[in-house]
Amino acid sequence: MRNFFSRYIKFITVLLLILVYGISIFLIQHFSSTAITQTSKIQVYEQPNISTLSNKFVIIGDSGNGSVVQYDVGKGIKDICARLNCGAAFIVGDVIYDYGVSSVDDPQFQEKFEKPYNSINIPFYIAYGNHDYLGCTECYLDYSAVSSKWRMPARYYTVTFAENGKFIIIDTENFDIIQQEWLRQELAKTEGWRVVIGHRPLITYEEAHANDNWSMKATLEEILCTEADIYVSGHAHLLEDVGQVPGCEVRQVISGGGGQTPRKILSDNNSQFYYEGNGLITVQAESKRIIIKFLNEKGKILYSLEMTR
Repeated sequence: MRNFFSRYIKFITVLLLILVYGISIFLIQHFSSTAITQTSKIQVYEQPNISTLSNKFVIIGDSGNGSVVQYDVGKGIKDICARLNCGAAFIVGDVIYDYGVSSVDDPQFQEKFEKPYNSINIPFYIAYGNHDYLGCTECYLDYSAVSSKWRMPARYYTVTFAENGKFIIIDTENFDIIQQEWLRQELAKTEGWRVVIGHRPLITYEEAHANDNWSMKATLEEILCTEADIYVSGHAHLLEDVGQVPGCEVRQVISGGGGQTPRKILSDNNSQFYYEGNGLITVQAESKRIIIKFLNEKGKILYSLEMTR
């Protein structure tokens, strides 16, 4: 009788183990499939280049709060581009504060993008910021089919300008291995100026982010150090020419004054220039030189940087 119960208990135990194993496999496959389905629209790795014939551009960041200051910067862009005949504008992330959007019909697209830039008739190329990632990320991609000026064909993509180089827009919020390899390849095959645009900086002396060490920062730095000419980011709420990243050939430029309240810079800093206020930068790319100008929200030139090849 004792042997019978012993064999019975072993039999039941084996059945329970098989049942638990089966349930585990089902749950793993189910949730993996769900995760892939939910993120498939933002995992776009192959996309065509987008060309523009102009070599003059505007770059802003940390913009979308719908404030009076954002509208002031928008008016500044309009006036500047009327003079320069800009080919495009770029927003380096945090396009919609504080938590991104909930759907492609979210009224924040109107309040914090369409209305502030209503009179600016050029395309706006979009990069993700950390605040954008708090909402519906795929809605940013879908909104490209709704808006006449919003451009975001993928999480990361390229924009070529004339024959003088390329803007490479990256996603610093999810800088995964596939994107890393894509960036290496894009930089290696690009002739002319190689300007990378992303949200988080490699280095800044802005007080809130001077000591940031975000995920994959070291990897991005390693890639940009030898292959890129300029890295333009936001996240820091000011305008800043950090200069060359120590030990690198890439120059770090910050354009984070598009609308949010500016922050102070550390008193102990090595920046070539900084402005603790709102504003934007312009980029003029020629075959042998590139000129970057820092302007306040009224369009007044504060500082100019020129690099030659």
